[in-house]
Amino acid sequence: KYMPRPTWPDNSQKQERLKQSADILRSAVDTNQIAIIEKELINQFQSTSQTENGGEIITIDMGKDIILCFENFSKQMVSDMNEFADLLTSPKLKTYGDGWGEAEIFGSQKNEGKIKYSFRANGPILSVTRTTSDGEFNLVHAQFGFDGKLFYYGLGSREPEPFWFAKISFGKNGQMDSFSGIINNQLQFVFFPDGTWRWNGITNVFTSSGQFHFRLNHLEKPVHQKM
Repeated sequence: KYMPRPTWPDNSQKQERLKQSADILRSAVDTNQIAIIEKELINQFQSTSQTENGGEIITIDMGKDIILCFENFSKQMVSDMNEFADLLTSPKLKTYGDGWGEAEIFGSQKNEGKIKYSFRANGPILSVTRTTSDGEFNLVHAQFGFDGKLFYYGLGSREPEPFWFAKISFGKNGQMDSFSGIINNQLQFVFFPDGTWRWNGITNVFTSSGQFHFRLNHLEKPVHQKM
């Protein structure tokens, strides 16, 4: 028998949590850090005609494709975060009292389903997901830490099977840990900063030399991004 989902009482605490979550979403992406990463990538690939990478050769053309993939991904990430923030203030938003609080709303794009939010206990946003129109696959998924900072964002593909087309992760200090994407439909790459973590008894401190390490993986089947 169908049981209705419990409601989330409309009170000042709920409105404050939604507002706080919207603010977190709008400031989730450090555009200054993204710009620095892009500049460092360009400098690294332009400094030589090819980059030796564990037996793999990354040519200048491949480097350009990697940079373009990262740029497009970053723009999509900023756009999604702003859209998700705006939808939290929409009168069409439906909220539920499941767990620590949930919300959902239909997206505006033609081939997408719902935008689904989950929240921490008495706190702000925990995660947000954009689904396909049939609700069977996640096109976008973002996860936030206890400090309210974004620590994971991924874009999905359905070809040839459910697959995360591109994704980025961040450490506790808000700095990028790694980025993974696909170029030419079949070449998966991962890059991460050349740095070291050191433990100072309180927190992790990351120091970077401004260079990136790369890993390449030739996929057996082509993967096409579908948004």
